[in-house]
Amino acid sequence: MNATFRNLFQLGALAALALVISPQFAAGQNPFRSAGDKITGDAYWPARASGQFIESARNYAQEVQTYVAKAPQPEPSVVKEIKTELGR
Repeated sequence: MNATFRNLFQLGALAALALVISPQFAAGQNPFRSAGDKITGDAYWPARASGQFIESARNYAQEVQTYVAKAPQPEPSVVKEIKTELGR
């Protein structure tokens, strides 16, 4: 057998072997993740943002409740006057 032909045959056999083995390694590598893989609790940024929004709303509600509790009650005569004025 000619040395050049033998080298080409060896190279072809090596390429065929690489093609047979490569799908096994390629199957192990998945660059695309599903939506379920992306949602992992704290790592999922909309979940963190939602938590911050809820905490902000809770703080605002507590501030409003404190303000309403501290606000002075209007005089009954003033309330009666405004009620009659609105009734006209």
